[in-house]
Amino acid sequence: MDKQKLENIIIELKKEFNIKNNELTEREKDLIHAKMIGLITEKEMKKRILKIYGIPIHDV
Repeated sequence: MDKQKLENIIIELKKEFNIKNNELTEREKDLIHAKMIGLITEKEMKKRILKIYGIPIHDV
């Protein structure tokens, strides 16, 4: 998966949960990097992003 596709996944996730910040934070960029090098799965990346914004993560 390339970086642009992962960024788009994060942006769509933010839209889905009505998160106003459309800019990628450093933490989100770090998670993209971790996914690209295989440290975490896409599902884990999504859970961690939602956790940053205090959204319950049982429904991802």
